[in-house]
Amino acid sequence: MNISKVCEKRKKKLLIVLKSTIPIGAEEKFNKYLRSSIQYGLICVPEFLAEGSAIENLLKPDRIIIGEGFGCTESDIKIVRDLHNWIEERNVIYTNTETAQLGKLASNAMLAQRVSSINSFTAICEKTKADIGRLKEIVGSDKRIGEHFINPSPGFGGSCFKKVC
Repeated sequence: MNISKVCEKRKKKLLIVLKSTIPIGAEEKFNKYLRSSIQYGLICVPEFLAEGSAIENLLKPDRIIIGEGFGCTESDIKIVRDLHNWIEERNVIYTNTETAQLGKLASNAMLAQRVSSINSFTAICEKTKADIGRLKEIVGSDKRIGEHFINPSPGFGGSCFKKVC
């Protein structure tokens, strides 16, 4: 059954929480396809999960982003915030949906650049007498860069996890 029909039948507001990486402006698609008789709110809460540590990333995230979108109210934001009640308030970033969506894309791009860079340095090390392990130590000890995600790997990105309502 179409979600629009269910909402019309029950006469309840629908709260749509977007968790996936989506293009900026996806909110307009919802406005276009949902019936105008449906009351709904849209919130974007992108996930930041690393392959192999997704559960740990969910339980102890660096931050969560709550992007307020179309039809969203303070009580909607409170519902979403309460769903993440184990996360300290200092680790919650409130913004609009566009900034939340772009934040996810920008984080992915920065991480991809980081992995791509260390892979390039690995190739140089393989052609010279340089030691990638020591190079990682040198680069990782720089407080501006840090030691995380500077391991050579076959690629970057990961598979999406199935979402269940």
